Amino acid sequence: MTDELKTIKFQMMLSESEAKAIDDWSFANRIRSRAEAIRRLCQMAIQVDPVFLDLMIKLVVAANQGKGSRENEELHRAATEAHAAWSLLRKGESLEQAQGALDLVKEFLRSKHEQEK
Repeated sequence: MTDELKTIKFQMMLSESEAKAIDDWSFANRIRSRAEAIRRLCQMAIQVDPVFLDLMIKLVVAANQGKGSRENEELHRAATEAHAAWSLLRKGESLEQAQGALDLVKEFLRSKHEQEK
């Protein structure tokens, strides 16, 4: 996808906070232009969307297989929050609205990773 000739132009409206988030991400990733940053973010979203959905389904299935334990309650909560975040983002809601749910999922995965060490 990245080797293709870029011939299609379009205009896009952004809020100040959206533009700042893109510019901050662009700077952190050493990307020189906003257009290239948006292009890369779109490519990542296209690739991540089905992966995130698959992960969410696996979390729900795993949580439902071992009901009752504290770990599975945490897993089920993480799966529920992942679903909420994914749904908000798919509806076009702002990342800030989904951030709380995403933070809970990250914290669960981080604690799970620490336990496995």
